[in-house]
Amino acid sequence: MSLRPRLFAAALAAPLALGPALLAAPASAVSTDILINEVYGGGGNSGATLTHDFVELVNISESAVDLTGWKVEYFSAGGSTANPTALSGTIGAGRHYLIQMAAGAGGTTALPTPDATGTTAMSGTAGKVRLVRADGSVVDLLGWGSANLSEGAPAAGTSNTTSSARRDACIDTDNNAADFSSGAPTPENGGLAAITCSGGGEPPIDEPETIAQIQGNHHL
Repeated sequence: MSLRPRLFAAALAAPLALGPALLAAPASAVSTDILINEVYGGGGNSGATLTHDFVELVNISESAVDLTGWKVEYFSAGGSTANPTALSGTIGAGRHYLIQMAAGAGGTTALPTPDATGTTAMSGTAGKVRLVRADGSVVDLLGWGSANLSEGAPAAGTSNTTSSARRDACIDTDNNAADFSSGAPTPENGGLAAITCSGGGEPPIDEPETIAQIQGNHHL
């Protein structure tokens, strides 16, 4: 037998060496219900005010979503091993959902009452977080800083005093660099007043103005 079939078979098998953790593709279409809204990995680190890391979700749909069996997975920037946190309960329409992660040694301010609690210690500068349904499908993915996986391009890196937060909680373009920016962390839980989104998470479409809108309703 020639070497070519063997080489071809080896090439097909090579991706499996990465393991199943990151082989699942990120969401291929903009999310229409639950989004990752903000991540913060500097909690309790030097210079940080907040004591804990956190991941915050938001429901941009008009219906409550049951999170039974869902999980949030954290990966280091270049890693392929998932650190999962199980979720439970529901996210009401327009509501946030706060997942408290590990505490650092410093900080002076606790997070608002979390809706779920995990023990994962996240990086303060770069990483990957993905939201997974009970059936294993990926709902949303955020890679930031030097992350080797993201939707589109990675969002900007963070620090002990900055988080990566969605620019507009209602908009998901499947490009982390465009959708997220770094700034002071703003953790919000399910008790926050609901937001109202239109368009199911997609960017608004500029509709052409009618003649009546341009000229007014009077006759010319």
